[in-house]
Amino acid sequence: MVAPKKPQLVIANGKDSWFFVPAIANKNAPTITEINAASGLNISCYLWSDFEGITSSTGKVSLPRLLCELTSYEANDVTSYSFTDLDFAFAPQAAAASDGKAAWDKFKAGGLSGFLVQRQGVTADQTAPEATVGQFFNVIPVEIGKAVPGKTSTDAAGVYRAVSPVAVTGEPAWNVAAVA
Repeated sequence: MVAPKKPQLVIANGKDSWFFVPAIANKNAPTITEINAASGLNISCYLWSDFEGITSSTGKVSLPRLLCELTSYEANDVTSYSFTDLDFAFAPQAAAASDGKAAWDKFKAGGLSGFLVQRQGVTADQTAPEATVGQFFNVIPVEIGKAVPGKTSTDAAGVYRAVSPVAVTGEPAWNVAAVA
């Protein structure tokens, strides 16, 4: 008998990074130049800690049973992808193009097609924000709608934010390595 394999557990807290990338030629082999492009934006420090990102749901169907059969079976149906709205920090009085307004400036007009690229398992702080060759990414084709400013709550804990809807526009590429 073959011994079971045991994967290493990787703590996820604080280790998800998200990048908006306007163009990727091959989503199965994104380049570091594409992910780190100046026309894109690392939005990891704009998103709230409860940001979920992409989810999927695959329906199941029950297959018809023949008269001579005593059991019935299932088959997988269509997989649907859904993306959480981008709910991000926004400093309304910050200067244009400043850190407080970079995400707002990028998403305020909406109608933005591109990719939301997720890096998992690497600390998502400002000490090592750039993607590097050999890291693995989830590459999701999206369209981002118009950002609307608001605040997280109306009590003393409320901070200013903006929200942009996101639609998944194509099949994601999962856990693909970035290339040079």
